Amino acid sequence: MTKDKILFVYPNKSSFVNKDVELLSLHYEVVGYEFKVKHKLLTPFAFIKQFFFLLFSVLKFKLVICQLSAYHSLLPALFAKVTSRPCIIFLGGTDCAHFPSIKYGNFFRPFLGSLKSPA
Repeated sequence: MTKDKILFVYPNKSSFVNKDVELLSLHYEVVGYEFKVKHKLLTPFAFIKQFFFLLFSVLKFKLVICQLSAYHSLLPALFAKVTSRPCIIFLGGTDCAHFPSIKYGNFFRPFLGSLKSPA
């Protein structure tokens, strides 16, 4: 029996990414995509590379998973939506935190702060 293929997008290889891939591999064929940018000026090129990767491969995957909610998960989430593929975003760290007393968390960034739901 063949395993369904899933796409796992992450910003850099880390121990928790390795552990997630290991666990997911028990039930799926996991294809990893590292959105690694060495210099901020190269970010547009990383988006172009990711766009074409997704354009030619997203239909091969049953599911799209993104590690953390950041810029690297934007295109995979959009491609998943357009192709009716489920998309899961694993949240962690500043994605989930909001500590006003120390101004910690993504919701203190100008754009992301305007997106938060009222508490």
